[in-house]
Amino acid sequence: TGGELVIRLAPNQIDKRAGLISTNPYDLRGDRVFVEVTTVPDQSAGGDTTLIVTLSRTENSYLSFEVEVGQITIALFQSSVSTILSSGTPYDAVEHRWWQIRESGGTFFFETAPDGTTWTTIHSQQLSIDVSAVHPSLAAGMNGVADPNPGEAHYDNFNRGTEPVCN
Repeated sequence: TGGELVIRLAPNQIDKRAGLISTNPYDLRGDRVFVEVTTVPDQSAGGDTTLIVTLSRTENSYLSFEVEVGQITIALFQSSVSTILSSGTPYDAVEHRWWQIRESGGTFFFETAPDGTTWTTIHSQQLSIDVSAVHPSLAAGMNGVADPNPGEAHYDNFNRGTEPVCN
């Protein structure tokens, strides 16, 4: 709708997700991936909204920036093993409207902004992972609760560096 990605969650579904993944690999070294998140699903019932940087499709490895149950969680999944890097930051739809994952010299920064220009770091950490051919993606779903009205996730301005992810 007008260039915006809308993921409408089906009612009464548990642990179901939908999303969009870039088919072309992207070199994240010294660069960034960011998105404007204009709407998140019902947070009271386990709705989640996620910005993902897939490291390996075959090994199910990725970095995630997720909002679920009103909290921001940053995680690293490697070969299906989850490591929570940061959690517990209360989500604010105005202050956290823009989400960004960037890399600089092996340090990863997970940041938010109200306007897409004034970034605040939620978490940063040195990680020894290869980001020379990542696949940025967006996803939304419901975790653990069947909600009759789960809502939608709305994303806009999904970019890498200065270029659109999906062009």
